[in-house]
Amino acid sequence: MTRLSTQLDTVNQKAGSVNSIGDRLRAERVRLDLSQPAFAELGGIQKNAQVNYESGKRSPDATYLAAVSAAGADVLYILTGRREPGFAQLSAVRAFAETFAAADRTRPFLFPETELPRLESALIAVDQGTAERDRPLAPEQKAALVAAVFDLLADATEASRSRVIRLVKAT
Repeated sequence: MTRLSTQLDTVNQKAGSVNSIGDRLRAERVRLDLSQPAFAELGGIQKNAQVNYESGKRSPDATYLAAVSAAGADVLYILTGRREPGFAQLSAVRAFAETFAAADRTRPFLFPETELPRLESALIAVDQGTAERDRPLAPEQKAALVAAVFDLLADATEASRSRVIRLVKAT
C-alpha cells in the first residue's frame, strides 16, 4: 500500500493538491468529529498507528480503509483528494437530520426515503442561496430554512427552484 499511496500523492501533487493521504485522513476524522483513539478503534487499529497514518509515516491498508468507510469516512477523498459524487449532499442530509432530531427530541427523526431527492434539492437551494453571505447560518437557522424550502418544493419545477433560490438569497 505504501507504493500506491506514494503514487497517489504524486498524482495529487501534480494536479495541484498539496495534501497527503495523512492530511486528508486527518481531515475526515475531524469532519466526523472523532478523536484519534476513537477513529483508530473504528478502523481496528491502535492510536499510535492512527498517528503514524496521519503523519505520513505509514499508509493505511484496505481493511482499515473499509472499516473507516463503513463509519462514514469518504475513502475516495482520503486516497485521491476528490469527493465521492453526491457525498456532500449525503453529508448535508445527515447533518440536517441530526440537527432536526436535536431540535425536536420529542419524536424520532423518521424520513421517507422517497423524499430524499426533495430534501437534497432543498439543501442545495439553501446552500446556493446562502453562498454569498458574509457569515454562515447557525445550524438551527439553516435547518428551519431547509424545512421551509422543503415544503415549498413539494410541487416544484425547475423554474420554481430558481425562485426558491432567489427567495433564500433575500433572507
